[in-house]
Amino acid sequence: MELVFPVTGHSFMPPDRVFGNIEKSIRKMEIITSPEVHVDVISQHSTVTKLRDIPVLDWKTSIHSIVKTPAQIHFKISQCKRFIIRRSKTQGSVLVRGELYYNSDMGHPKSLCKAGKKAEAIRPTIIPSGIEVNPLKLRDVRNLLQKHYGDSWKDLAHLRYFHAVLNTRQR
Repeated sequence: MELVFPVTGHSFMPPDRVFGNIEKSIRKMEIITSPEVHVDVISQHSTVTKLRDIPVLDWKTSIHSIVKTPAQIHFKISQCKRFIIRRSKTQGSVLVRGELYYNSDMGHPKSLCKAGKKAEAIRPTIIPSGIEVNPLKLRDVRNLLQKHYGDSWKDLAHLRYFHAVLNTRQR
């Protein structure tokens, strides 16, 4: 597999066009009062997958003892324009080669794993969903809602999301 990165600052990737279209749609809206509005706008331009519907794996801690750090890798990641990733003939070994130029093949493929380790040993755990929101942030949100909508903001239907979040987090 070959990954090619264009010059920094120049993007020809389809996701950038999608983000541009989403930004254009959101800019036309004056007020967004619920996450569902964001989901609706994004779903007009792409497929939406909610984090609560899929398991999120903790790759960062699971690769710590197996994969080399960026300083230990045999090429400088920030300077490379192409990465060639190849599965080696030995079980569980992946070889990576970084190329500084688009048309050269001067690098040597080596494993990103530490000595004696194999990629198949990586076993990420599932990260539990949900985080505890800082009480000061909740207070600030409550104050902004009262300032903008008055004391009766809890009765407004389009602010049900905030009412639910503030009530569940107060307990």
